[in-house]
Amino acid sequence: MLGVYVRSSLQTRQIQSDWRMRDVATNDIYAVRMVDSVTDRAWVYLEVQTGVAP
Repeated sequence: MLGVYVRSSLQTRQIQSDWRMRDVATNDIYAVRMVDSVTDRAWVYLEVQTGVAP
């Protein structure tokens, strides 16, 4: 499990737990497991996991 913070915006607040994330440097694919866009208004926190289907 990996924790990722992304800056909050109209687009990032749309992220849902059935989405996937890709690391463009390594081309690894991650399943988004949890999204918290409420706790901190400046950031959206994602918990992602590699090696599993979304």
